[in-house]
Formats: sequence, structure tokens, C-alpha cells
Amino acid sequence: MSQIERVDIDAVPVGPELDAVVAVEVMGWTRVEGKKRVFWTLNKGYIFGGLRGFSTDANAVREVEAEIERRGLMVEYIKMLISVVFNGKRDETILFLDDWFQAVHASAEQRCRAALRVVMG
Repeated sequence: MSQIERVDIDAVPVGPELDAVVAVEVMGWTRVEGKKRVFWTLNKGYIFGGLRGFSTDANAVREVEAEIERRGLMVEYIKMLISVVFNGKRDETILFLDDWFQAVHASAEQRCRAALRVVMG
């Protein structure tokens, strides 16, 4: 169940706003307002210095995919990633080599949006 109000995933701007939704919905983090900065917690451990750039950094989005894998959602995620990459215009069961190349090279933003769609239903 979503921790935050239902959002239009496509309407969330790439960058810190999308990263925050990913942190809460996919990674299971909680936002804590400090006196001078925002902290993100997971199991009461603090992560300082703000969010990772999940939607803009290819290395950071690997953490998102690792969480998707940990949850056992890889098949759903891959299907959704193909849908995101091709704007719903391809059947994930009928892809040509060029299509797979595009899917494999999906951006961090596309990967975040696919992960959110899978987790938020």
C-alpha cells in the first residue's frame, strides 16, 4: 500500500521530486524534517546529505533495481520497463533486437518510473 497520496507518476518532475517518491515507495525510506536539513531513515538508521539521484544517476538507480529484485518483482518490472521505454506501444513478448537494445539502455528516469508503477500498482 502506498505511503503517500496517489501520484501521477508521469507528472512528477525528474530530479529530487521523483527521487523522493522512489525513496518512499520503492526503497521504503521515511522523510524526517530536521532543524536545518531533511534526513531519510530506513529502520531508524539515518542517511545524511539528502537523497541519492535515483532518477538521474545510473549507479544510484541500481539500488532501486536491487530492491525490486529483493521483492521478487523482476518479471513485472521488466515488462513495465519495456512499456515505459516504448510508451505502451510494444508487446513485451514480441521484441526485435533493436527493441531490446533500447530497453537495456533505458534511462535512470525510465527505470524509476517503471519501478514506481510496479510497486504502486
